[in-house]
Amino acid sequence: MTSPNSGVSSENFKPSNHVIELADGSRNRNLALGQGDVEMDILNSHGNRCSLTLENALNIPSFSQNIFSVTAATEKGETIIFSEHSGKLFAKVKDSSNAQFVEIHKEGKLYYINSVQHSTKVSRTLKQWHEALGHCNTQDILKLEGKVEGMVITNKTDKFQCEVCPQGKMTDFRSRVPDNSASAPFELVHIDLSGPIDPISIDGHRYALACVDSFSNLACVYFLKHKDDACDAFKQYIADISPYGTIKSVRSDQGGEFISEKFVSMLIQNKICHERSAPYSQHQNGKAERAWRTLFDMARCLLVQSGLNKNMWTYAVLTAAYIRNRCFNQKIESIPFEQIIGKKPNIANMQPFGSTCFCLVQKPKKLENRSVKGIFIGYDRRSPTYLIYFPETQEIKKIRCVQFHNVDCGRPDSVEIPFDEDYVHDKTNPKKE
Repeated sequence: MTSPNSGVSSENFKPSNHVIELADGSRNRNLALGQGDVEMDILNSHGNRCSLTLENALNIPSFSQNIFSVTAATEKGETIIFSEHSGKLFAKVKDSSNAQFVEIHKEGKLYYINSVQHSTKVSRTLKQWHEALGHCNTQDILKLEGKVEGMVITNKTDKFQCEVCPQGKMTDFRSRVPDNSASAPFELVHIDLSGPIDPISIDGHRYALACVDSFSNLACVYFLKHKDDACDAFKQYIADISPYGTIKSVRSDQGGEFISEKFVSMLIQNKICHERSAPYSQHQNGKAERAWRTLFDMARCLLVQSGLNKNMWTYAVLTAAYIRNRCFNQKIESIPFEQIIGKKPNIANMQPFGSTCFCLVQKPKKLENRSVKGIFIGYDRRSPTYLIYFPETQEIKKIRCVQFHNVDCGRPDSVEIPFDEDYVHDKTNPKKE
């Protein structure tokens, strides 16, 4: 039996309850969402990595970890030997004619196989990745493979015309002088307020604050109901990035929200130097201006692609920031997320904005459906869940176990970036399920 992110799939399998008997004799009835063969990476007795195939495994969302059936293994002819503190598994592995010897270690009253933790890779065409990554340009998508976890691109040479991109991105040409870059994360942060934005968002916001790190190009967005909320939003940004660095300087325009006594006092308290662009010289804070252009270009594409109402713009912008931070950036020749966090992002569970999905119903009654239909509108920052919109009730919920239409994908176990959440602290927050 496997947990939801194990990649179990079977085209003809229908969700049904199975009685599972554990080693302690307890019997549990659990809902299985899929059944199929699963490859598990293990370490043999020499410490080398090899693949073991588990046949007819059940995908059970309620299990927090994988469970290995000793009975099923011995019925297949494998040999398992247990001792007081350890064990040994002799099993056939992929690409080897000989059985491999695998150590089993004991923790408490349970025995554990020395498996290698890894994320399932997702194979998609270049066009499908283009849609899942918010219509990012194809050259940057091709560079991204190998720099992130969970990504395989097929049909790399296929050329396609995207009708969404011109609708969301077409613009006039203008030249610019490159900005001076910082030499360390958060040495200089560019901030800019956008709004009022029409229409008002579904959760009542009219403004958005962008905070862009000059060194990594990492962009964080916060949504506001009023202009004078900018100070509180920037305080939240300071707290969000505190595990990864301290802001030395911030650059803004001459907007009243940035030169107010409240904002200036907050910067002094946090020992942050304030740089301001000259009046009518927005290009002096060009990094933030360009970030907004990129985010809204992508957000427009996401809304066009999904067909959702424009009042969902906060979730489109939030998803655009999430995607942008995980895409290859030509200026820094790297990925913003990796520059700050220090590891490759895992994008295997990313889905096209507006995708139809089915969400597991927790503790349903006997005759109730086991899932409900919703629309994917983004990723939650503080928990490994998706943000799902239910048009009939106008609700937005955080849901862990989701199946996407015509896509085999489990829950998002690697939503690691701690920044891309809107600045919402009222009853319009997505409800957690």
